[in-house]
Amino acid sequence: MFVSLFKSTRIHRTFSFFYGAAFLGFGIWTLYGLAPVLLDPAVRQAVLTDLPAQHSGISSMARTALFAAMICAGIAAAVWGIASLILANQPVTARVNGLILGQFVVVMILLEVAIRMGMAHEVPLRVLANPSYFANPVCGEAFYRLAKSPGDALSNKVFHPELGWVGQPEAGNPEGLHWPGAIDSRPKAWFFGDSFTAGIGEPGESVPALYEAANPARQALNYGVPGYGVDQIWLRYQQKSAEIASGSPVFIGILTTDLDRSVLGYFFGPKPQFRKTEDGYTLVPPATPEAADRDTAEPIDSYAVAVLRSLAELIQTGFDRSEAPCQRREKIALNRYLIGEIIAEAERRQHDLRWIVFAGHSAFTKPNNWRHDFLTGTLRERGQVFLDAREVLSCAADAADHRPEAFFIPGDGHLNRDGNAAIASALADLVAGKPPACRTVR
Repeated sequence: MFVSLFKSTRIHRTFSFFYGAAFLGFGIWTLYGLAPVLLDPAVRQAVLTDLPAQHSGISSMARTALFAAMICAGIAAAVWGIASLILANQPVTARVNGLILGQFVVVMILLEVAIRMGMAHEVPLRVLANPSYFANPVCGEAFYRLAKSPGDALSNKVFHPELGWVGQPEAGNPEGLHWPGAIDSRPKAWFFGDSFTAGIGEPGESVPALYEAANPARQALNYGVPGYGVDQIWLRYQQKSAEIASGSPVFIGILTTDLDRSVLGYFFGPKPQFRKTEDGYTLVPPATPEAADRDTAEPIDSYAVAVLRSLAELIQTGFDRSEAPCQRREKIALNRYLIGEIIAEAERRQHDLRWIVFAGHSAFTKPNNWRHDFLTGTLRERGQVFLDAREVLSCAADAADHRPEAFFIPGDGHLNRDGNAAIASALADLVAGKPPACRTVR
């Protein structure tokens, strides 16, 4: 069928030029996108070995193998593209290009059928269980709707009609706080944020708990909730702000990827969403879990195309898909608005507002991060006092003579006790007016 299309010399010459240019363009684009990783040993070490798997969706070993395969594919495509252009007048060139096109179409159809059948029959293959192969976690809700289990993100949480979810209430702890175990009469220090504020593991090893240990005159209240975006952090603070005494210290902890969550209406479960209107932003409350379960719309139109899109993102971002530019303007505009609302509320209530800009593992393997730059730049423009966790941990690592990655839980990405202790110590020094050991306070 495909060979018959090229019986005419003019037609097969035209198609040969077209396919040749396409192959050459693909090869150049692939090699250009991967050149920094290929040519710079430090970058290659960072993105192929050190970068956590959640940023690319694949393990270090698989990432290295895929990188090598993409380099070979880019070279082969460029070589064949040049050959197609040079040999455009040869009928065999058109036939080979037609054969390649036909095979590509067949493979895509078979891949789509295989993926859908595997999912329908719950075939236990890793590729089918990992939504990172089909959707980017920082690009919309598809990844979170595909995920069959929320894992640690929303475990031990209950639905909240305004915030999406909160901690599981317990006897003596009706708000489900991670810390403290019991409220006493001491003045309070209030902490709001996501899982980096809440802490992973023992409650006494979180930043708020360790801050209280370093500054026992105040009892720390840990209102951090895993999975929160900046929007939910703001709403949680807004709900409690009237209870916070004037002059009380309030700490807002924001992880750089919280910026991505703010634009979503679903993050492993329904959440509130601020939507842009002519007058600013309108808050849309979260859907109930029952309504979310009834939403059976397919999050992915074509799984085969989604796989290709994911591969293209790996090339475009140098194997760090968290740097994909999707919705960046929307994220910047919304989070700037949310930060402004937090500042305005703190000024209105006369709270002693401080910020913690948390940094994930990738901040040390690929330090050029638009999210970190946006957060620190916005806070600096607004005259806010903030602690840069990336600099705190770098300083502490230098003092201990080890890499900053030692402050993170292996295979998890959250700070371990030592990392939380370094942040808490820097916060206590900040509040006490002590000069920072490093340039960590702005």
